[in-house]
Amino acid sequence: MINDIQDLVSGLRIGEWHLHRELGRGGNGVVWEATSIDGASSVAIKFLRKKKPVALRRFMDEVTVVRRLEGVLGILPVLAADLSDTTQLPWFAMPLATRLDAALKGRSLSEIVEQFATLAGTLATLHARKISHRDVKPANLLSFQGQAVLSDFGIARFPGYGEVTQARNVVGPGPTMAPELRRGNPPKDVYPADVFSLAKSLWMILAGQSEGFEGEYSLSQRRVLDRAWPEEHLRPLHQILGHATSHEPANRPSASALARELTEWVDVISDIDRRAPDEWRAVELDLFPHGVPSASEWSDLDSIRSVLDRIGRSRIASHVMLPGGGGHDIRGASVGRFPETLELDFGTQSPIVVYPDRLYFRRIDGDRANDFFLLKANRINLPAEFNLHSGSSFSDFTELSLGRLTALAVDERSEWGGKELPEGSSRLTICHGGSFLLVMRTSSYNRSSGTYDGRHINFSPDDLAKAFAGGLASKSSEIGLSAVYVEEDLAWQHDRSLRPALKHVAPQDVVRLIRKWPRHRCRSELGMEWGIAAVETLLQASEEHQAIDAAISELLQPFSDEALLEIVAIMYVGRDAGDYPQSLRRWEISTRHHLRNRGEYLRVLAEKVEASRYLARGLRAIGAYRLKL
Repeated sequence: MINDIQDLVSGLRIGEWHLHRELGRGGNGVVWEATSIDGASSVAIKFLRKKKPVALRRFMDEVTVVRRLEGVLGILPVLAADLSDTTQLPWFAMPLATRLDAALKGRSLSEIVEQFATLAGTLATLHARKISHRDVKPANLLSFQGQAVLSDFGIARFPGYGEVTQARNVVGPGPTMAPELRRGNPPKDVYPADVFSLAKSLWMILAGQSEGFEGEYSLSQRRVLDRAWPEEHLRPLHQILGHATSHEPANRPSASALARELTEWVDVISDIDRRAPDEWRAVELDLFPHGVPSASEWSDLDSIRSVLDRIGRSRIASHVMLPGGGGHDIRGASVGRFPETLELDFGTQSPIVVYPDRLYFRRIDGDRANDFFLLKANRINLPAEFNLHSGSSFSDFTELSLGRLTALAVDERSEWGGKELPEGSSRLTICHGGSFLLVMRTSSYNRSSGTYDGRHINFSPDDLAKAFAGGLASKSSEIGLSAVYVEEDLAWQHDRSLRPALKHVAPQDVVRLIRKWPRHRCRSELGMEWGIAAVETLLQASEEHQAIDAAISELLQPFSDEALLEIVAIMYVGRDAGDYPQSLRRWEISTRHHLRNRGEYLRVLAEKVEASRYLARGLRAIGAYRLKL
């Protein structure tokens, strides 16, 4: 006979299940995980801790309301229960689920919001049946088979419900409770409180916060989400959360309206043709909160940086046409390492250093999708020893220390003088002047491939909405950087202690392998010919490929695994570095990488007919053999 909660132990049989372990406990209940008699399935069994009248009534109400909602999406069914007068420890069993906040960790923003849209739909079904949950909070939101579900209906209100809470007593979800519930007397319309609590629960899970916030959704809550999801388009979601947490219940959307709004938001951010214009409008509204002007411009460095950084935070909204042609997605802007410069972040290893003159904005009234920003950059001059290519828009360098620049190729090898690059070294690209055109990603200008030729730098003032009209001489049109060009000391190439040495394969064996390597692979062109002839040609090509692959595999057969890994490393050195001398450090990095991916690289080696050329180059690069092909 079970008389008390203390009698619950692992292995105890309850109904058709054996208790396994306690999952948690609250004010009135304890939840255990239990397994079926045959061990094939698990459930959660909730026990009433104390059989007091109020607690028992709420426990029985929970079973009643869940059974009324059987078959409703987002509600876990009651599998069995014992609420009889004779039992000393009432219980009911439901499918075993996990906490929603734990299940959603690491998921994308849209996936999380999509689950809450489903929960809002579940609440709408409850409200249509005159049922209010009254205890919506993250702890009562679960995940079952990938589906968000509501749990814990102990204080729900439903037709036939009898109030067991004394007047003026506050009952509800503490961290997410609507303000009208805090007043003690329950309001006549209880459904808006569920909407309020669900919106706050969404914010808590998105923000990773264990506590809610007081009052309505405000600027401080917006900032928390902006920091948690810096690359996402949140303005519409901020508006939804603000609306749903309005202090006045009548101003909140219904649960069904909230479900539609959240679903619509997910649809927008999943569709670039809808998301990009929405984000572009958000950028303009942030920059011009009192109305978007027909024209605007900025000339001081910090204002230009601030505007470009705001555009960069909306990763989907914009695309940047570069002065020399081509384009990139801007991610932000920061104060440059050289005086009067900015550094533009395009998500590459090299920030672009620019000397800004002015930043222009123009509104195109006939087609707002073609509103644009234009950054005019002045020329950056470097000393003559840098040997810049005449007419080039950009030059790439490695900065060894502040103002000490050297060839970018050094950084691509991650070494300097045959050794590791000095600490703090970094890549940078210097812009020698020109215009950067920032347009909406889905604008007609961006979607025309012909515009990627850099033609915007030659647009007349009329073509760019007179962006250059007046006042352009307020700054010098050039700037000189006090940078020093540093040539790499190549003496290391003659120091054998800094050059690779083969340990598992002799250079002469690699040479013999090169000379026996297959020289031909069928490269049949099918063109537009289809039918039997094309199929026969394809089969013939496939057979020739297989024959050559088999021949390569036979050539590699005598070599040990360690020797093969060195052969692979030689091949990739030859492919990536050509004949450029390779240091011991780069060789060790390469061989460690191939060792971690040995299966993949050995397979690739067996398929590469052109590997003979790479192997010859690689031998020369590591100084192992002066081979000529």
